Parts: sequence; C-alpha cells; structure tokens
Amino acid sequence: MRWSIIFTALLLTLCISPPAEELSREEYCSKVWRYDYECALNYILNDEEVQKVAAVAEKLKGVDCKDTAWKILEWEDENLVYDVEKASLPPPQIVVRGKEVEVYDTGRYIQTPSETIMLRKGICTDYAFLTLALLKYNGCKGYLVNVTFENDDVGHVAAAIAV
Repeated sequence: MRWSIIFTALLLTLCISPPAEELSREEYCSKVWRYDYECALNYILNDEEVQKVAAVAEKLKGVDCKDTAWKILEWEDENLVYDVEKASLPPPQIVVRGKEVEVYDTGRYIQTPSETIMLRKGICTDYAFLTLALLKYNGCKGYLVNVTFENDDVGHVAAAIAV
C-alpha cells in the first residue's frame, strides 16, 4: 500500500510538472551556426555576408553560371590552401539540454566566406560556403552537398550547381 501511494504521488508529479523548455530552431542556430551546416546556410549566406566577398566575386563573373563556377574553382585553386591542421581536428560535438547548448571540440568551426578569403585557407566546408557566396553574388543558384559514407565518421561537403 505504501509503495502504491509513493508511486501514485510520483506519477502525479510527473504528469502535472510543466514540460522542460525546448530550444527553438532559431535560438539553436544562433548558438551553433559555426558548427551546423543547416544553420550556417542562413547565417553565412545572408546578403550582408555575401556582400563582404564582392571584390573577389566581381572578378569571377563569367558569361553564364557554369563559366562563373569554373572561374571560382580556378581562383580557389590559385589562392587558397587546404588547412590540413584544421581537418585533422575532431568534429565539434553539440550537446543540447533544454535551452542550454554546449559545443565541445570547437577548433573545426565553419568559417564565413570573407574569413576564408582573409585566411587564404580552409577545409572542404569553408571552400563550399565560399563558393556558394561567390555564386550567389553573381546571381547563380548553388547547392550545399553533404556527403556521408556508410559505417564511417568521415564525410565531405561541397558546393554544386545545376548545369
């Protein structure tokens, strides 16, 4: 009898307790956009960030989007180096508890396109976002491609256009 009263009281407490507050997608993205591709799309490819790469983008305008994409790839090949050190770091771990977000292993963050130009280096994610920003500035629609491999933690991110 005593255990059933305790169990009933516990059950009642659980049923009438307010639910834990959850983080909205907007709040989540405002905290982790440097580590989450989907969130980064809105933060990194907004008009303000794209405008920061205008000086480079204007030089790479082609006769059409395919030509522009090739010019962007050539410019990146000549002006950027792959950041082997950053690539060797562990991927970030995002932990959400209610409205709190903690990010561990923050060395492998997503750079803004202007940061990639300034640093002159990056990893595949940084190259992809720079490519998308340069395409967007020149009026071309680009896509972020996230490639994952079965039974493997290693992945790849690239930019793509429709041809």
